[in-house]
Amino acid sequence: CGCQKCGGASDLSATDNQVVQDGSTPAPAPAPGTGTGTGTGTVTPVPGQTLSLKASMEDMEAIGPFASWRNAKAAGAVADGRADDTAALQRAIDAMTAADKPGVLHLPAGTYRITSSLAVNASATTYGLSIVGDDPATTRIVWDGPAGGAMLVVNGGFQPSFARLTWDGRGRAGYGVAHWWLADGPLHGGSAEHADEVFTDMEIGIQGGRMGDGYGQLDSEGQVRRVKFVRNSKAGLNVGSWNALNWWVWDSQFVDCARGVSNKFTVGADSGAGSFFVYRSLFERSTVADAEIGNTATFAIYASMSIGSRRFFQSERMGLNTSRQTLQGNRVLDTTDPVAVYAGNLGPLSLIDNEFRSAAGQGGPVVRLDNFLVGTDVLSVGNKFTVAEAIAPRDGTNRVVSIGDRSVERGSLASTRPSLPPTPVRAARQVFEVAKGASGAAIQAAIDAAAQAAAAGAVNPIVHLPAGSYDLSRTLVVPANTRMTIAGDSVSTEIHWALSTGGPMIRLAGPSLATVRDLRLNGQLSAAIGIDRADQDGGRILLVGNSMGPVAATGLAKTRLSMQANTTLAAMNLGGVASALSLGAGGFGPLTLRDNSQLLMSDNWYEGQQTRLFTLESGRLTYRGGNMAPADPVHGGGAVEPVITLDGFRGSATFLGIEMTLQDAGNGVRAGQTTAETKALFAGIKSNQPRFFDGGSGAGKVKLMLAKEPLGSGIASLVSAPATGAANDDSFVLEMLAQSRSVEWESAPATAPRGATDVRLYRLLTADSAVGLRITAAP
Repeated sequence: CGCQKCGGASDLSATDNQVVQDGSTPAPAPAPGTGTGTGTGTVTPVPGQTLSLKASMEDMEAIGPFASWRNAKAAGAVADGRADDTAALQRAIDAMTAADKPGVLHLPAGTYRITSSLAVNASATTYGLSIVGDDPATTRIVWDGPAGGAMLVVNGGFQPSFARLTWDGRGRAGYGVAHWWLADGPLHGGSAEHADEVFTDMEIGIQGGRMGDGYGQLDSEGQVRRVKFVRNSKAGLNVGSWNALNWWVWDSQFVDCARGVSNKFTVGADSGAGSFFVYRSLFERSTVADAEIGNTATFAIYASMSIGSRRFFQSERMGLNTSRQTLQGNRVLDTTDPVAVYAGNLGPLSLIDNEFRSAAGQGGPVVRLDNFLVGTDVLSVGNKFTVAEAIAPRDGTNRVVSIGDRSVERGSLASTRPSLPPTPVRAARQVFEVAKGASGAAIQAAIDAAAQAAAAGAVNPIVHLPAGSYDLSRTLVVPANTRMTIAGDSVSTEIHWALSTGGPMIRLAGPSLATVRDLRLNGQLSAAIGIDRADQDGGRILLVGNSMGPVAATGLAKTRLSMQANTTLAAMNLGGVASALSLGAGGFGPLTLRDNSQLLMSDNWYEGQQTRLFTLESGRLTYRGGNMAPADPVHGGGAVEPVITLDGFRGSATFLGIEMTLQDAGNGVRAGQTTAETKALFAGIKSNQPRFFDGGSGAGKVKLMLAKEPLGSGIASLVSAPATGAANDDSFVLEMLAQSRSVEWESAPATAPRGATDVRLYRLLTADSAVGLRITAAP
């Protein structure tokens, strides 16, 4: 949930800053390829990596409605656009928080007119409440209430989801769905999902978090997928409190909004806070900016496109506050203001492989550094601009490291619009219903029957477990080479492991083609899910939107492990994994990397009792956009070991845009005794403790650049730390960024070849399990 996710200010001493302005000849651009999607369209080779990293396009089927779902029309809603459906919908929602609640509220096609705010008031058991329409083209909720009101207020509840709806504010609503938790409620708000929705003609489409007396500052780890925001006069998505962090936006569209995404607003006079990350999305004609931030945190936009907006990214002038900002692989066309990126805080701002096409007749700069205090840091690599002198420092205290940036002709930059994924069509599937509270034997019988149907030609049959509680004393087994889906009613379907040992709870015999989704798996001392025989050419295991216990994977030389927007990955142990990619993990725990595994993680958060977060034996790691608060006082820890050590590490490790909140000086990075095979880059690191970095000794190559730390105690004297190691070695920086630059962004869902593992794990809650997921290449 992120108990201490908040920001703070500090004073900056101008006399302690250094200037690093790279005026060297730009390096040649990478060869054309498919790597950075709508950005540069290039792939950077990664030394020693045998399997590429791919950002999968999520392709979960739309399932239901099932008999266990509550039907809004059966509850009295008329849905003709004239009757007032407020009371009927509120009764239906209230039933979702009762002790014996249904897991999903279904809104059949129609127009539901409401005249006052609907409200979810969570109970202590409100896990996984879902409100689902037929299709955003046919299911509409329209606002006929007072100007500025919220159409739906979500007050607490873990892992709620909202899908296949259009929220029409009719030019009067203040908010579409407002997630703000009153702290005296029985269950905090967090891990919301919005998918396949439209928010049109209102001030703010989705609001995450709220400042003010009584509000609980959570509502973190939100997921937004395939959502369209149209004519939102303040912002499409806005995060509004210090703990409204880690909102991940995927494959979404923002049309004629003032701002696409922001943290500018809360309720009342205060400004908002929080953080967001955007992937593979489209912005059109934003009148203020596609993304605008005030209060600082960690932000990123990847593989997205902007057309005709005033500005792509704008950070307000925030004095001595740092903010880790990454813009990578984006294409920005014809901003109406010549300045496409306005940097008003200390950064670091990382600009990597973007394309900026200025409007015809415009001059530079494209990037302006304009903090009213000094010391903004920028790392700019491989960008293309259509104007000269594209980056404008405010003064000589700014540190700008530019490698491989270049000016190109306007006509050389493609203007092809990305093809965003459509709303999934609900396919007719054979359903095998499990009785509520059934035994493990009955569930296995349903799985076996579905497998027989699949063998007879049924396409992806569904084994459905209604909301309720189920006890297991035997492992459920899904046969190999059998495509089927095991689904609950969100995490309102809870399965308990009744034994003290054994497991896993569910075994996917490999090569597996199974989907497991919308379940709460409490394995306690067992593993929740096991996947065996998982390594075949073209294989893929996809984790989306899970709150997962520890993940362990071994021997995946051919199958890719792809993870997106997971609320929690409690720990990760990778051995012999050739391609693992995690984009977004709100609670990420300790990592062990061994047997030459290859992993890229971005947009993560850790706080807890652990102190050593990285055990690196061999392989290649990129960790970007992360917050680390080890042994924090809230969780009762005590500083013992450094967060990162490279002792004996054989491989490459890159840490980019990281904040470390440490309890003691010296326990941040301690490289230790490196080997000739050790390579490590630390760029854009900010620490609250001095002397957080020790480059170690030995034959390794370790570099620190664009870092900030306090000169004394606290952050009142934040200064720019001098660069150390591999000084002025641009080729080393490029080598260390190669893994991050190599990610391929799929433009359509991938199809695994016959005989290959093709597993999807979606919206599972396994955090109580000793092991959330165990994957092996062996039986």
